[in-house]
Amino acid sequence: MTSKAFERLLTDHLAAAYPRGVEVPNSDLEMLDADVAGLATTYRDRGFLTAEQSEILRACAGELRRIGPNLSGGARDYFVRLAELADRVLEEAPVHGSSVS
Repeated sequence: MTSKAFERLLTDHLAAAYPRGVEVPNSDLEMLDADVAGLATTYRDRGFLTAEQSEILRACAGELRRIGPNLSGGARDYFVRLAELADRVLEEAPVHGSSVS
């Protein structure tokens, strides 16, 4: 069962406009956004993530922490919230199955 804090973060993020024109060298910001939002939605809908999904989300959260200092203004706010969303899912979501090595 998802928390109210998670639901609020997801709702706020999905309602926010993507900050256009923002680029960070060696990062695909749109893919990070899509991955985190998609995995958060998966958790909301299914109540868990697979081990592979959890690993992907963990990598996204690390990337978001790396790029945060390179952003400013609305873009920073957008991606800080996205990082919070990723962290919240990683804290809450049970992981089912094992990852393929």
